[in-house]
Amino acid sequence: MQSLYLLIYLLNLVSTGFLVTPIPIKLQTFKEKKQLIKNFTQCVEWYNNWVSDNNFGKLYSENDIDQTSLLENSKFTQVSEEFRLLF
Repeated sequence: MQSLYLLIYLLNLVSTGFLVTPIPIKLQTFKEKKQLIKNFTQCVEWYNNWVSDNNFGKLYSENDIDQTSLLENSKFTQVSEEFRLLF
């Protein structure tokens, strides 16, 4: 029975856009990436240069990354609490 609740919960996360697929992918937040990738800032600079050179994509400032991290953390905390309440 818990499996059914979990599936419904995961499908709800997909329908709201929080997850891309019903299979959660770990280590996908900016915070997690920054912790694992030693040259994260340099990677963002390279990415931003590529976006500028190709006029395609979104440029990310340090503020954008910080705001995204806060939003991701807020959503993760909310989802974790909702999941905990299911069981």
